[in-house]
Amino acid sequence: MRFSLLIFETIVIMFLMFFYTAEVVSLGTNNDSCEIVENHPEFTWNGKKAAVVLTYDDGLNDHLDNVLPALEKMGFKATFYVFTGSEAFQRRIKDWQRLALKGHEIGNHSVYHPCPDMYSPDDESDGLPDINQYSVETIMMELCLANETLKELDGQEERTYAYPCGQKYIGDTLYSGFLSDDFIAARGITAQSEGIDDHDLYDLGAFMINSRASLEMLIKLTNRIIDRERLVIFVFHGVGGGHEINMDVDQHYQFLQYLKSREDELWITTLRDVVKYMKSE
Repeated sequence: MRFSLLIFETIVIMFLMFFYTAEVVSLGTNNDSCEIVENHPEFTWNGKKAAVVLTYDDGLNDHLDNVLPALEKMGFKATFYVFTGSEAFQRRIKDWQRLALKGHEIGNHSVYHPCPDMYSPDDESDGLPDINQYSVETIMMELCLANETLKELDGQEERTYAYPCGQKYIGDTLYSGFLSDDFIAARGITAQSEGIDDHDLYDLGAFMINSRASLEMLIKLTNRIIDRERLVIFVFHGVGGGHEINMDVDQHYQFLQYLKSREDELWITTLRDVVKYMKSE
């Protein structure tokens, strides 16, 4: 059964408003609550002061057409979270396979991208299943099926997961505790950076980027991460108009150029590689 990749505007805007507010507070004031503590002074991020992970959600055409060429030009590797039941993913499986062969991570974002149902019962305009109708067994089976599809595509045994819509609960159950057998880590959408001494591998914080996030804001956040020697994960959706949560193509490229200019201090790689390194330290 295929689910179309349709815009779920009400859901994402509510999450976006909440986490964007948190981001503005952390970047626009002297409030350091997002950064918590500095890392152990002897620790480095694979020989660099800080680490940056670029993640791209939902397996969009934008990622293949706009993002991948820009990353390749900079020599960066990134993590792409796809939900395997989407027509956009299924139509271009060979392209995703080529992306994986270039060293990028294809992360698990479920099969059908279940989200909390923010619509009335007779409104199914979002095209996505209601996670409130799931059980823990249902979501875990879905993630297992997605893993099998992705393993056939890229041959990888280790993979990270991103919670669809950032939703970590099934009813009253926090299902992150069931993930460790199938994933080495899971990314949430809480606006915070991570340190080697203060992190939860199954609820890694990340900053969601949208059209209101200026280049200056991204640079300021990255500079703070370098100063505090921490890990920051960025979450992009559309890059060029393929999603309601969108970043302009040129601005995205300018941000990559800035990261390239700080490459002597930044380790820019996939979430899988960062997590494996953190576990080894």
